[in-house]
Formats: sequence, structure tokens, C-alpha cells
Amino acid sequence: MDKKTLLELFFTSLSKMKRQMELHSNSTVEERVATMLQLQTLSFLADNPNSTPSQLATILCLSSSSAAQLTDRLVNSGWIDRQHDKKDRRVVHLSLTSAGQEQLASLRTLRQKKMEPILKHVNKEDLEQLVHIMNNISIALEKGAQK
Repeated sequence: MDKKTLLELFFTSLSKMKRQMELHSNSTVEERVATMLQLQTLSFLADNPNSTPSQLATILCLSSSSAAQLTDRLVNSGWIDRQHDKKDRRVVHLSLTSAGQEQLASLRTLRQKKMEPILKHVNKEDLEQLVHIMNNISIALEKGAQK
């Protein structure tokens, strides 16, 4: 199979997998408490405390106004805090609250429980290789975005 065909199959498979994962992760009303975007936000802030809204917008590919709306929702839910920088009041830092940390842990556990029955059809070595390949693609994409 030529590289062009493989790339098309890759993108098709990726799109199908993304759609199916979204369907599986949002199957009940209770599980829609946090959207995928909210989960991504909580995960980002857990790994990058004191990030700014503009950093959040960049990493999530959102406009400034969309990031502000998302931030407002998460502040109102009690999952994140806004703090003004002590040296420059124009700068705002975002961080998870303890409720946000609990929500993130809960959502990650729920996601794992939902994926376990699906991933049991993939052997450990294939899953390890898939994770390795996906990490390599992410790194390449990040480097490409920096150029």
C-alpha cells in the first residue's frame, strides 16, 4: 500500500475512533456533567498550574472569548480558581480547586471504566505500540507548530 493511501486510512480511522470515543464517553446524562473540553481543561490545569487563559486558549485551539466562557463555567462550577498576578493585575492565573481535582479524578476513572471493555480486544503490546506512536505523532505536531 502506498503512503498516500495509508495516510487516508489513518485519518479515516482516527476520525471514526474519535467519534466512537465521544459517543461512548457521553452516553448518559450523568456523564455529561463535564464535556470533553472541560475534561481537557481540567487535565491541562492539573499538569500546568497557574496557566493563563491565553495559554489555555492556545493549547485547546480556542478563541479568547471561547476560553473566557469556558473559564467562567468552570469557575462557577467551583472546579477552577482565577487569581490575579501580584506583580501585574492584568494577568490572571488559573488553577484547579480541590473540587476540580476530585472531578478530574472521577472523570478519568469513568473514562477508564468505559474504555476497558473496548480495549480488552487489543493486546498489551499493541496498545503500548499505539501509545508510543501517538506520542511520537504528538511530538512531531508540536514541533511542526513551533516552526
